[in-house]
Amino acid sequence: MRDLRLSFADAYETETSWIVAETLCNACFELDKETGRVSYLFSFEGEKPLQAGLYHQIYSCGKDLFFVPGYAKRICAWNMDTGERAYYPVTERGDAGHRYVDSCRIGDAVWLLPSSLSQPIVKFDMKRRRAEYWEDYAEAVPEGAADKKRPVFFRQYAKNGTEVHAVVRDSPYMACFDLENRKVSVKKVGDRPLTDLCLDGTVFWFSMRDGDDVLRWEADSGAMEIYPSETSGEGRGYSNLIKVGGEILLVPNVGGQVMRVNPAEKRVEAFCDLPEELGRMGDARAGWRRFFSYRCEGNLVRLYPNQADRMVDVHVSGRRASGREFHLEESQYRDVFRKKILNAHFAKELSGEKAEAMETPVADLDAYLAYVAQEGRRTQRVGSGGCGEAIHRALDCD
Repeated sequence: MRDLRLSFADAYETETSWIVAETLCNACFELDKETGRVSYLFSFEGEKPLQAGLYHQIYSCGKDLFFVPGYAKRICAWNMDTGERAYYPVTERGDAGHRYVDSCRIGDAVWLLPSSLSQPIVKFDMKRRRAEYWEDYAEAVPEGAADKKRPVFFRQYAKNGTEVHAVVRDSPYMACFDLENRKVSVKKVGDRPLTDLCLDGTVFWFSMRDGDDVLRWEADSGAMEIYPSETSGEGRGYSNLIKVGGEILLVPNVGGQVMRVNPAEKRVEAFCDLPEELGRMGDARAGWRRFFSYRCEGNLVRLYPNQADRMVDVHVSGRRASGREFHLEESQYRDVFRKKILNAHFAKELSGEKAEAMETPVADLDAYLAYVAQEGRRTQRVGSGGCGEAIHRALDCD
């Protein structure tokens, strides 16, 4: 069996399971708490079978779960009792190559927080099923930091009531959004490019692109100070900065420890070890980030790793971490993932005039050959004038 690593950015918890939207393909799964088994629930209509990062977070309102995009074109509302699904457009415009990297809930409204300045901030009322758009916020971003041709917000936003804050990519700027009053301000914090942030009252903590040290910045006075890390010079970088239970935690992209800010000694030090079995996921997955996102519940931080078949819980009061592993069984892989996802992907890609499909880490050559054998299509049509025809001739396949 080919190994598919489960990958999700949020999980809705029921009494017996978690509901997750897969970030590597178009599928919603249920993860059984007791057995760790993975069950396929459905695929989202109108989306590509192998589109990565379709849905980023999940919210509940009554008996409905609302799946909030990432790259998906629409919000999906799924009724847990009836199984019925309804879809609501996020916006009618915008670059499909950009996405929403985060969201937050205020009352019955979910706010979608974008990666690109070309996308509106969206307020979606879950009860009225209606969207409103805030589009002119980008005018406040300084010209030197603004770039509508590429994403500028990459990580989870720091949240404080109705305000959210985000680092502007590859710059020393921080954007602050007052969602309810639709006001935005941009502040320059030092001179070094920032990568992520979290907020503790009026004190901001920033990670920086050029090291493992952390910058402390007071919003009221503008005072700033560098807190050196005991891993300085190792270039680990951080997936997440988290304010929880009186601690500022930093989850590294490399290595087996969660770090913390020690305010008394003004430095960054080890907090607890990550589960040993997490080592199988490797470090800094895809050169991007090791953990997509997290959720805080009291003194518990739940981390959602990138392609690791597991969740990780950091127990703040006990200074320890534990993991839960999940298993996509061979029958599920064969009957669900291969038939409903991979085969649908190949059928779509090979139906056009060119009749070519690009190899990906998921839709690789082995998966394609299995599709050909299963479908009985041992002579695939080769599009004229493309790479497929050139390869076909070079291998003398006629």
